[in-house]
Amino acid sequence: MRLPSFEYVLKQRGRRWLWSVHNADGTQVMTGTGRNRSAAIYQANRALFQLLLSAPYRVGAQASQQARRSPLTTKL
Repeated sequence: MRLPSFEYVLKQRGRRWLWSVHNADGTQVMTGTGRNRSAAIYQANRALFQLLLSAPYRVGAQASQQARRSPLTTKL
């Protein structure tokens, strides 16, 4: 199984900092701005974390979805 990889890029434009998240192919997935560098890094990391949370390859997500579909039954 090939897991996706992401990276973020920061660029300063005037007084603002632009951040963008790219996949392994270089395609821009998310973008935003921050007032200062630390805010932009925080927002980029947060976007990256949200991407990883919503990824379809998460095993725990598949298991929890299956558990929600079929309630526990006891066999006598």
